[in-house]
Amino acid sequence: MKKPASESAIKDSNLVYTAGVQGAGMRLDPITVVPTNVSFANVECLEMPGPATNIWGYFTNYPPGFLNHSPSTNWIQLNGFNAWADIADFQNHLSPWYAGGYEWDIPVRWRVVGSTNVGSLPNRLQICSIADTNGTSTVSKLGQSVTRSP
Repeated sequence: MKKPASESAIKDSNLVYTAGVQGAGMRLDPITVVPTNVSFANVECLEMPGPATNIWGYFTNYPPGFLNHSPSTNWIQLNGFNAWADIADFQNHLSPWYAGGYEWDIPVRWRVVGSTNVGSLPNRLQICSIADTNGTSTVSKLGQSVTRSP
């Protein structure tokens, strides 16, 4: 039996923010689970929560728990193309801005619908950073990224 082994993603669109508000974000759709020569339409996936790591610069001003990754607790069933979607973003950090960033090393779990047996996909690394005093922000995940200035 083949099992989900890895993921690849395509950026579908950039998220829109109010002018003057710090933030960068994107919709990743599809995120394809491979191998694709089998159907995983009866498989569902879930990102796991966890702390930020490699915190530096601007973000050292926040208590560690403030930067936790808190994804949905709902399992998402893959479609007939072995795909699902995700949003990668961070926003609303107040000025004065200066360079800084953090990472989320995100575990991803999978299971057959209705099963209690859980497997793992490779972790997703999401990197969030502010580059300068203008608040220029970048978020990267699954090989895709977006940069935006307030």
